[in-house]
Amino acid sequence: MYPFLIDEVTVLQKQAIYLQNLAVLQAQQEMQARAMVTGGMFSNYANLNDFDPEVLATQLLMMRKCREAILESPNHPDSYAMLATVYGLSTLEEGLKTQVANASLARYIYRLPPSPIKGRISAYATTVTRRMFEFYLQMGAGDLAQDALTQCINYSEEELQRFQDISAADGISEEEEKQLSELKQNMDLLNQMSSKLQQQLNQQLAAYESEIPAAKDPLEKIGIAKRYGLYLVAKTHLDEIDFSQPDPLIYTYLAERVDIAIMTGDLETAYEVLQQLNNQNFQREFVNQAAINAFGNARVRLFQVQFPDPKNAPRVDQSKFDLRSVFERHQRVVALAFGDFEQISTIFERDLQENARQQAEIETQYPFVAMTVPEVETTQPYLAIRAMAMSLNPYEIMINNIWAFHFEMRQFYISSLRSRAVAQMTLAQIRLEQGEITKAITALRTIENMPDRPEIASYRRNAKKLADFITTTRK
Repeated sequence: MYPFLIDEVTVLQKQAIYLQNLAVLQAQQEMQARAMVTGGMFSNYANLNDFDPEVLATQLLMMRKCREAILESPNHPDSYAMLATVYGLSTLEEGLKTQVANASLARYIYRLPPSPIKGRISAYATTVTRRMFEFYLQMGAGDLAQDALTQCINYSEEELQRFQDISAADGISEEEEKQLSELKQNMDLLNQMSSKLQQQLNQQLAAYESEIPAAKDPLEKIGIAKRYGLYLVAKTHLDEIDFSQPDPLIYTYLAERVDIAIMTGDLETAYEVLQQLNNQNFQREFVNQAAINAFGNARVRLFQVQFPDPKNAPRVDQSKFDLRSVFERHQRVVALAFGDFEQISTIFERDLQENARQQAEIETQYPFVAMTVPEVETTQPYLAIRAMAMSLNPYEIMINNIWAFHFEMRQFYISSLRSRAVAQMTLAQIRLEQGEITKAITALRTIENMPDRPEIASYRRNAKKLADFITTTRK
C-alpha cells in the first residue's frame, strides 16, 4: 500500500501500519546507507545510488497517518513523537527535516503532563524528554533543559515503579534483575544532573537579576535573559510588549517571539505570528523601510548583548540579520510541521524561480561555467605549487588568476545547481505528502530535465526513477 493511493484507515490500523512500516523503513534505510558516500548536505540524493522509491512511499504513508492522528487528537503528545521520528528518518533536506523533527518533539514536550497521570502511559516520554534535555542544553536554553530533565525524572520514576511492582508480583529473573539495576543507576544519574543544572541555573538567575536594572529596553532584557539560558524569562519580557502599537523594533520582537514559541513547542503562537506578517492590514500599518532597516541593526545589538565577549561569540550566518531570511526560515519549519503545504510550497517555488533566474544570468555573462576546460584544470596543481613558492612568471600569474576565477565561478554554478535539485526534490516530496501528485511529477521532471552534468547526474537519475514509479503506481 502506497500513499499515492487514497485509503481510509481506522486509528488502530494507523498505529499498526506506523509500527510495521517503521521497522521496514529502518531496515531499508540501513541497507541504503551502505551505498551512500558522504556528500555534506547533498548526501540525501547526490550519492544514493540505490535510491528506492518504495522507501519514500513508506515514509509518506507514515507522515499522512501521523497527521491524521494529530487532527483526530491534537492534544495527545504521542502523535508528535511519531511525526518527529518519521521526519528524522526521511530523505528531505537535512537541515529542514532536523528542524521539523525538533519542532515536533518540542510540541510533544509542550503537551506532556509534568508528571505521569495514573492510567495514562506515553510510550515515548522518557526517550523524548531525555533527547530534548540534551537538545536544549546544546541550544543554551538551560531553563527549558531543566524542565525537560524534570519530566524525564518523573516519568523514569514511574517506569521504575511499574517495573518493581510487576517484579514483586511475578518474581524476577536474573536478566530482569540486571535491567532493574540499570534503571536505578539511570535514576541516580538523572538526579545528579538535575541537581548540578539547578545550581547553575540559580547562579545564572542571580547574574541576570544583577544586570537587568541597567537594561535600556525589552530588547536588551531579552538578550540578557538568553545570555544566561533563561528562555522562559525572555518569554515574559516578550509578553510585556504591546504588539498593537507601531514600534521600529517590532520585527525583531516578532522574530524572537516566533523563535521562542518554536523552542517551547507552542507552534500555534508561532504560526499565528507568521500568518499575521502575511496580513495586508498589518503590512500597511507596520511594514515600512524604517522598520526593515531597524531589523538588521536590532538583531546585531541583540546578538552583542547575548554574547558581549567577541572571543566567545559563535560564528553567525549573516542571513540571521536579514529580515526576509529570518522569517522565511521560520515559515519553512512551522508550515511543514503544521502541514500547511501550500505556504511552504509557495516559498520553495519562489526560491526556485529566483535560483533559475540567477543561473540564467551567470550562464549569459560567463558561458564557461557550463563547460569544462580540462587543459586549464590539469595545469592548475602545477601552477598552485609554484605560486606557493612565489616562482611564477608574469604569464603564469595571469593564467593562475584566470583559472582561480574560472574555478570559483564554476563551483558557485555547480553549488547552485545542486541546491536547486535538492529544493526541487524537497518540493516534490511536499507535494506528494499533500496529495498533489501531478505537481510532484512536474517537480521531478524538472530535475530530470536539468543540465546533463556529472555533478547532478544522480539527482536526475533518482528524480526519473521516482517519477516513473509514481506514474506506474497510479495506473
